[in-house]
Parts: sequence; structure tokens; C-alpha cells
Amino acid sequence: MRRLKKGLGTEINEYILELLLILPSSHQTLLKGDIHLMKPTPSQVSIVMKMIPSDCTLDISNVFHSTTVVIEGSCLNKSEPTAVLRDVSARVHGGEVLAILGSKGSGKRALLDVIAGRAEGETRGRVTLNNNLLTPELFRRHGGYVAHRCHLLPSLTVRQTLIYATWLANLNNREARLRQTLADLALSQVANRSVNDLTKPEYRRLMLGVQLAKDPTLLLLDEPTWDTDPLNTYLIVSMLWSYATRRGSIVVLTMETPRSDVLPFVSRVTLLCLGAVVYSGPTRMCLSTVDRRSRDRFLESNQQISVLVEKFKAEGVIYMKEAPQVPSNVKDTPLGIMHKGLGRGIKPGCFSTLFALYLRGMAATFAFNKCGLGHFAARLLLLPFSIALMSILYSHSTPVQSRIFLQTVPGYRARYYQEKREGLYGGAMFLTAYALLSLPLSFVSTMITIGILVPILELDLSTWAYACGVLWASYVAAEQITVAVLMIIGKPFTGGIIVLYMTLVSLIVSSGTIRSLKGLPYWLAAISTTLPARYASLALNQLAIDMPIFLNLHYNESFTCPGIPELCRYPDGRSYLIERFTREGENISEVLNVDLNLLISLAFAVGLSILNSVLYLLPLPARIKAKFRE
Repeated sequence: MRRLKKGLGTEINEYILELLLILPSSHQTLLKGDIHLMKPTPSQVSIVMKMIPSDCTLDISNVFHSTTVVIEGSCLNKSEPTAVLRDVSARVHGGEVLAILGSKGSGKRALLDVIAGRAEGETRGRVTLNNNLLTPELFRRHGGYVAHRCHLLPSLTVRQTLIYATWLANLNNREARLRQTLADLALSQVANRSVNDLTKPEYRRLMLGVQLAKDPTLLLLDEPTWDTDPLNTYLIVSMLWSYATRRGSIVVLTMETPRSDVLPFVSRVTLLCLGAVVYSGPTRMCLSTVDRRSRDRFLESNQQISVLVEKFKAEGVIYMKEAPQVPSNVKDTPLGIMHKGLGRGIKPGCFSTLFALYLRGMAATFAFNKCGLGHFAARLLLLPFSIALMSILYSHSTPVQSRIFLQTVPGYRARYYQEKREGLYGGAMFLTAYALLSLPLSFVSTMITIGILVPILELDLSTWAYACGVLWASYVAAEQITVAVLMIIGKPFTGGIIVLYMTLVSLIVSSGTIRSLKGLPYWLAAISTTLPARYASLALNQLAIDMPIFLNLHYNESFTCPGIPELCRYPDGRSYLIERFTREGENISEVLNVDLNLLISLAFAVGLSILNSVLYLLPLPARIKAKFRE
């Protein structure tokens, strides 16, 4: 028995009070304002387990899994196949919690990936759920996967995060699911708090809630108690046990070294070492360690583990109650609506998913908190702010000056990759929802930006509209290039630097302002025709120089160019455009056509958006996908 006084802090007491709501009454005692918690004994747990109908069964039968490991070389990287799982078998029934134990590198996460249909590489064996072959599609409908790390949108509240999780899964009774999940995970007190303001234990429980709100029949969790203190470890495992026993669901979690106080909540364990099963059956303490301090010790411990594995294969069937075997009636069931004993499950619809993604993006962008306001300011005001600073600099100089435009783009990439692995939606759906949210904001941002330049450049309404269209097309094109780069670059900062250098090179090669297009080599001039900066720069320069204030350029405050021709390289703005942007044999009227250049700029923006949709539909190489698994 552990006594927790009120003086331990309000937050800990709130956790315990919420826990008292979900634990059986036999495990609770309130004495004179002090809280006493009694751990359930294994016999008490077994009594409660017998009260729950165990209709579902997860069978893992003779699973072998191998993958390729990249070997870093001096010049070229080589890869070789490596066995990760070797003849793994286990069984767990509905209402039970199965803990997969083992040290780092034992194959715990690989086994979860095999069950969920996410494993990359060659897999043999069979995994069935209630005598249905557990295909990736079947797992998406009836399963949930809580990764080791989970990236949630920081500006959303806890309530919004959970409600949109049920919406994306196209589930009914969302409010009832929300209230139940908040109560089960002791999150009711922080329901209206933003994700960015949660403590580490609260954030980890919210990660569980995103999947529990979908009420999965099979729940997989990768190290759910990692980096948590003893009290929160006890809370998380007891909450998972309570969920499994109340709903009759199957919970499978991975752990390295379970504490003795959480073992009563674990019904069965499967101990892995070097990819093989050392023990699988009812909860018992069993230890095996790989000694990696030297090669000789590693070989010796490896040999000892092999003896344990073979001994368990020969004598361990009695501990597994019913050894998993492939039933004769198990076959590849078609991916219809209903499955034996499982029902419909999760089946997101196209329109409802798109609508949920759009509303979630709106809620995250317009959230009235620190993170949300910062995100909104970056989306809408960063470009006008940059132009305003430059306008202050140039407004005090002579009218003959150049103008520069900048743009930026944020993203929701991390959350997309995790939800894509859950099968909720694909790349095209993600980009469509993102575009519906981003395009209006980027258009308003460009309108504000050009509005800042109106009093400086003395723009009329027609010129202002053209400038807005050109700058908006450039904004969207740069945003789509960033989205494409972030598809293969793991670190956002690295991706941003790459896009910055790509933009600078594009401006140097094709803008015509830094270097004349007439002076470029033929091959470089041909490349410049494929870059959107060429046409946007042409249109913006022509809009600026065609204005009346640039008809007679001054050499200085005293002399005008037409008066002394030998002093002037460009007697007027048109001469500047012809010299910088045209080549021999080109039709000047076609090159210096604002309407045509505007249409080409818009076509680049639309084309890049379509290209991204295609790229996000293509399968990525395994080495790139490995960057986004966490």
C-alpha cells in the first residue's frame, strides 16, 4: 500500500483522483481525506478477466521477418539482409494485455509492425484476428497503433485533437467517445488546454487517446511508458488494462524492463531476445540479457539464449495454454464490409476526411493561443512585413530602384506521415486540404504586400491586380517546391536551407536582374525557360518600368538620359527590358507580354501542385520512409 499525501502537489492528486474513477472499487480506499491505493493482486485481475467475454483472439504463428540494413561505407553504402524475427509465435485473447518484453534490438517494434502490416522487408508466417487473416486493410479498420513518438498539432486543444481523430475515422457518437476518452485517460481537467502547453505525461496520455477514441478491437503500443516516472507508468498501464477489460479488446504493448507494480495489469508476456521467443505465456518473471561488452561475451550470451529458445520450443507449449496454430478454416477473407466477429470497423469516407482535414487546419491556424497566433502571423504577415521593411529603406532614395519579393511556407508534414500509416488518407487528400486552407491566406498576404507598395510605386488598380496575380503565383510555386523537398528531407531546417539555395540559384539564373539573359550560355538560357522566376521577374519588371515615372530615366539630379546619350546605358525602361530579358532572334512583343507572363506564372503554380499530388501518391524508397517512421 502506498500513501500519497495532499502535499505531493495538485497535479499528482488530480491524476490519482481520475485513476480512482476507472479502477475497480476493490482497489480504492478513501480515509479522512488521504488517498490510499492498493495494487490488485493477480488473482483479483484474473477474476475480473473471467467476467469479460473473450470473443476475439490474436494468433501470431511462426512469424519470420528480415529486412535490409544499410552498412555505411567510405564511398558507397551497401545493404545486406538481416533476420529480425525468427519463428515467433504468441496468442492473446480479448480483454487481455500482452506485453512484449526484450532489450533494445530484440525485435519488439518489428513484431508490432508485422502485426499492423507496416513491416518493410520479407515476412513469412501468419497473423490472424478472430480467425480472419490480419491484412493491413483489416488492421486499419479494427486496429490502432500508438507509435513511440507522435507529432500532434501544437495549437489545437486536447478536446479538438480527440474530436478530429474520431472525425477522420468517420465514427459516430463523437461527443460520447470524447467524454469517455477524457475520463478514461484523466484528461478532463486539461480538455481545453492547447497541446503545446501539456506536460510530458499528459501529452503521452493524449497520444493514447487519439487511438482509444476510435475504440479499436486491437491496440498496439510501442513503448507507451518510455521516459515516464513510476507513478505515470502505473497510471498508463492501469488505464490500458481498464480499457481492455471493459471493452473486451486486445492490448499489445512493448516494454524493456517492466516494474513489479505494473505486472498485475499484464495478462501475458512474450519475451524476445535477438528476434526469437525465450518465453511466451502467463505473466512470470524471466530474464535474458545480451552482453555486448566484448565479442567473446556476446557470443557466449548468444549461445546461452539459443539454448533457452530451443528449450522453450520443446517444453514451453504448456505455458501458452493453446499453442497458436493455423486453423483449417482460416483463409484470405475478402476486404468486404463485414468480417467474422469484428463488424464494420473504421471506414473513412473521401468527403468526410477532406472536410475534417480542412476544419482541423482552420482550427490549428486560427487558434487563439501562442502557438496558433504565431502560425497565423507566419502564414499571413511575414511576406508583408518583409516588404514593409524594404519599403522603408527604398522610399527615401531616388525613384530609379529595383524591388524584391520574398515568400515563406509552413507545413503539417509530421502529422501527415503518421496518419497516412494509419490508412486514414493519402497524399492527394492531404495536399488538397492543405491547398484549400493555404491558397486564400496566401492570396490575402500578397494583396496586403502589394497594398504596401501602392503609395511608393503609384500603382493604379489594373497594375495592382496584375502584380497581385504574379506575386501570388510565385508564392504558391515556392510553397509547392518546399512541400516537394520536405517529402524526402527529414529535418525541416535542412529542407528550408535547400529551398532557400534553390530559390537563390533560380533568381541568379533566370530573373534577368542579377545577370542579363542575353549573356547566358545557350544551355543555361534553355534551363532558365523552365524556371518560374523568369516569367514572374519579367512581368514585375515590366509592370514597374512601364509606369510614367520611368519614361525618362535620370542620370543624376541634374542631367536626363535623352539630353546626353553617351552618359546613359538605358535611355528608357523598355531599353532596359530588351537588353536584360531578350536574346537574338526572339520576338520582343511576345517576351514583353505581361498577360502571357502572368498566365505562365499561374501555370507553373498549378503544375507544381499537380506534380506534388503525383509525387505523394508514388511509393517512396525504404531509406526515405525510414526517416518519417517516428
